[in-house]
Amino acid sequence: MNKLCVISWLFIGAMSAAVANEPVDVKALLNLSLQDLLDLEVISVGKKPQTLQEIPAAVFIITENDIRHSGATTLPDLLRMVPGMNVGQINNHAWGISARGENDYFANKMLVMVDGRSVHVREFAGVWWDHLNLVLEDIDHIEVIRGPGGSLWGANAINGIINIISKNTKDTQGGLVTVAAGNQLNYITTARIGGEWSEQGHYRLYVKTRSEENPNFDHLDPGRNTQLGFRMDHLLSADDTLTVQGDYFRGRARSIDFSRYPLLADDETYYGANLMAHWTRQLEHGEWQLKGYYDTYQRDVIAVKTQTQIFNLEAQHRFQPTSNHDIVWGGSWRHYRHHADNTENFKFLPSRYKEHLFSAFMQDEITFNEAWHLTLGAKFEYRKSIGIQPQPSARILWAPTDKRSLWAALSRAVRLPDWGLERAEFKAFFPDEYTPFPFPSYIHLQLPAQALETEKLIAYELGWREVVNEQLFIDLDLFVHEYNDVLVPVNQAAVPQEDGLAFTSFYSNELEWDSHGAELAINWQPQHDLQVQAAYHYLHRNIPQDDLRTAPEHYLSLRTQWQWNPHWHFDTWWRYNSRVSGGDPTSGDTPMAEYVEFDARLAWQVDKRLELSLVGRNLLHKEHDEHRWASLTQIYLPSARSFYAQMRWTFE
Repeated sequence: MNKLCVISWLFIGAMSAAVANEPVDVKALLNLSLQDLLDLEVISVGKKPQTLQEIPAAVFIITENDIRHSGATTLPDLLRMVPGMNVGQINNHAWGISARGENDYFANKMLVMVDGRSVHVREFAGVWWDHLNLVLEDIDHIEVIRGPGGSLWGANAINGIINIISKNTKDTQGGLVTVAAGNQLNYITTARIGGEWSEQGHYRLYVKTRSEENPNFDHLDPGRNTQLGFRMDHLLSADDTLTVQGDYFRGRARSIDFSRYPLLADDETYYGANLMAHWTRQLEHGEWQLKGYYDTYQRDVIAVKTQTQIFNLEAQHRFQPTSNHDIVWGGSWRHYRHHADNTENFKFLPSRYKEHLFSAFMQDEITFNEAWHLTLGAKFEYRKSIGIQPQPSARILWAPTDKRSLWAALSRAVRLPDWGLERAEFKAFFPDEYTPFPFPSYIHLQLPAQALETEKLIAYELGWREVVNEQLFIDLDLFVHEYNDVLVPVNQAAVPQEDGLAFTSFYSNELEWDSHGAELAINWQPQHDLQVQAAYHYLHRNIPQDDLRTAPEHYLSLRTQWQWNPHWHFDTWWRYNSRVSGGDPTSGDTPMAEYVEFDARLAWQVDKRLELSLVGRNLLHKEHDEHRWASLTQIYLPSARSFYAQMRWTFE
């Protein structure tokens, strides 16, 4: 009933607003120019503005136009369009996301940032994606780098980097209201207002709420989230800018399969907040930047409540000592404070923990002539328990014309062990119906037998970009990854204990493997109102354990954006995911079948301020598996066919 009310009000409001019927700005809506993509500046690769043809790395940009036409309501769904990204939905709020494999629930080899602020979770090494209920309309673009970026960004940037770049507040003046509802999406409501407090200062405020549940599993997978925040941009002088921004969020989700572990915690509840300030001074041939942020979050998960506080300060300087050297250098300090309310079945030892992380980096882009560029860089990080970790990189770019470039790279990157493996002890009893024994039995994750080391990667990459003509752009890259000292569970023989039969294990740096693959992106614009984007990747992993195979060998994405007149848009999205082999049925981990899916979006631009749209997702099947989740505690639910309607209204 609530959904019907939301949808009814959505269309009643739309019809009322349509009475004004302001003329549509055709040029503003037909924002499908291929040249706009090529001219877009990327900052995550070199910590300085660069265009695609100047970058010696595998980069994909999700533009504002891509976001609007995708029909996606979450950040993970947007990442499906990126070649080399492995995105698998576990349930309504949990995702496995990574580049070039490793897309577990806590994908521990990806660095995810929002405007340069890391959202990496140190307790479990990954990202709580339901903490990122961002307003998608306020995202300028998303920069996705496949391959290591540790020489600038540090630990955990092994398989890739995702940096979500939000819009400057001067570009979000006025108001925005969006309302969406459907069979799986109970509702999404967004309200944002932007204004100016002086001639040189602008701001925006927003609030967003979200509620959803899987239509095929009534009340089994609910999720609720509310997030609000602000951003202020101020031009202090002709050369100085200051940005201050912050967010607060609160939500509830269900992760634990209570039929298997009825004694564990209730639904997960979480909340958090962050505050960041960023100052930039432009110089004649460079710039200074100073950034600081505070981040805190608390989550009740797997029978334990954890709270983390992060303090971060960083500075960087870019300068050109000569005409053929462009140097960026800097350093940072990060302080973690972690507290856990231990229970009998889940303990962090000690329950209170503090950690300091220091780092320094330098990178030099050397220009030999207009065509040849060599980039050398390294970052050194210090943590007391692991010492100094160097992460060097060498990249070369050959760009004989402004339409063609070839590049190659050799890099080293590391991943820090997470606290959940270093300091957590976990005990979970099986209910009687899940054990073959006539006495109690349980899983017991012990503390490691010795200090854990960093995981290490050596990566070799080769890429080619070509602007074939004004309508066609091709981007291809090849890679070989060699992993060492990878953390894996070491299972021991079942041992009788006073409280039952214990299946014990602990983590150790015992695994090595290698992988290789190819990633292809094609952007074709046959006419001004039609755009076709294709993405494909091939991934082969020589990995000794089948239960670690979580990513498909082949993935294909094909999207079209068609605006047949100024008022109507029709967008489609085909996706193919090959079979994921291997698995251990005794642990709930089984092979995942291949699937093909199709999404469609029909949008009516009533006038320049009002848009109505209908979106259908996963239309080819009632449900399908997207992730091979190797856990007995996590609720895994197939992704379901869904529909939703949305109203988007802007005003001054």
